[in-house]
Amino acid sequence: MTELDQRLQSLWAADEPPAADPAFVLAVMERAERRRLTLDIASLVAPTVGGAAVLWASAPWLSRAWTLAAPMIVTPAFAAGVAGLVTAGWLWAWVSGRLQILRADA
Repeated sequence: MTELDQRLQSLWAADEPPAADPAFVLAVMERAERRRLTLDIASLVAPTVGGAAVLWASAPWLSRAWTLAAPMIVTPAFAAGVAGLVTAGWLWAWVSGRLQILRADA
């Protein structure tokens, strides 16, 4: 091999990518996922606190509304209507493929 070939080979060797370090790649991926989890949790804090504040502020009104609606809710017709709606919703979810657990091919 001539001196020119050796110089070219050394230049090309300098351009080779470094060897992959699985521990480093895993650490970077873990850090990115932890950051994403932190951002997801932080994005859920405001709606949760806001919803809790709205429920707390409307508790007296909801209490009065529940007291007025309670005699109607315990009727057999209301219970049958709720049972029918729940059954219809479950059947719709099952037929449309949303309930993957109950399908034989899942």
